[in-house]
Amino acid sequence: MTSAPQTRDIGPLSEAIDNQLWECIDSRLERGDSLVRPRDFQLALEADYAGITGQRMSRTVRRLVANTVVTINRSRPERYVAAGVQNSARRAFESTCSKLRWDPTQIQNFGLMAIARLKSQNRVRELLAEVGLRSSAIDAAACVQHALQVASGERESLTRHDPAEPFMPQNTDGTNESDHPADVIDEQEPSLSNEERRGGALVKSVETRIAGTTLKMPHTLMLSPEDSGTYLLAQRNSETGELEPLNREGSQRQVQRGIDGVWRELS
Repeated sequence: MTSAPQTRDIGPLSEAIDNQLWECIDSRLERGDSLVRPRDFQLALEADYAGITGQRMSRTVRRLVANTVVTINRSRPERYVAAGVQNSARRAFESTCSKLRWDPTQIQNFGLMAIARLKSQNRVRELLAEVGLRSSAIDAAACVQHALQVASGERESLTRHDPAEPFMPQNTDGTNESDHPADVIDEQEPSLSNEERRGGALVKSVETRIAGTTLKMPHTLMLSPEDSGTYLLAQRNSETGELEPLNREGSQRQVQRGIDGVWRELS
C-alpha cells in the first residue's frame, strides 16, 4: 500500500513549480475539464502539486495558491474560467444530444436554439455573474461543432475528470508528447515569467507548414492588446525584453486552438 504524501511547510512556492502547476491547468482545460469555481482550481492545483513534488501542500502554500486563484480569475476571468465554462457547456449540450438521440441533422437544426435556452436558465446566468463572465463566453457554434464531431465519430465524447486527480499531459493517442519527437522541431522552448503567464501568455506547439510539410513548432503566444480573446504569435523585443506581436508583412499573426486541441496559425 502506497503511503500518502506527508505534509510539511516548505515555505513559499518556487517559480518553477508555480509554472508547472499553471501549465497543468492549461492542459486540463484543453482536454475539456470544467474548472470554473475557485474550489475546482484549488483541488486541481493541490493534486498536481502532490504529483509534481510528491508532497501535499503546506498550509502556507495552500493559502498562497488560494489567493492567487481568486486574484487571477477575478481580474482575468477570460484567461482560465471562460475555458472551463465553455467546456461545461460543451459537455451539457453533448449530454442533451445523447439523451434525445439526435442525429447530426437534428444537432445542426436545433442545436443553436437548445444552447440559447441553456444560456437563458437562471442557474447558468447566476453562475456566469458569479465568475464575472457574460453569456457570450459560451460559444454556441463551437458546442454544436463539437457535438456534430462526436455524433459522426470524428471525436471522442468529453470525459469527466475529477480535479482532485493529478494531471499527466498526454497526446490524444494516449502517449506522451516526448514519444513523437519527429513531430516537433528540436529546439529550446521559449520561457515565460509568472507575470507573463498571468497576463495570458502561453508556450504551445503550433501546427505550421514548412516546404510542404506540416510540423509542430513551439511558439510563444500572447493575447492581442486590441482583443483579449485573440491569440497572436509573439516574440521578445531585443532591447526591452518585453513580449510583442510577431508580424509578417506588417500584419499580426493570429493563432487559434481548434476543437481538436491543436493550435494553428490562421491564414
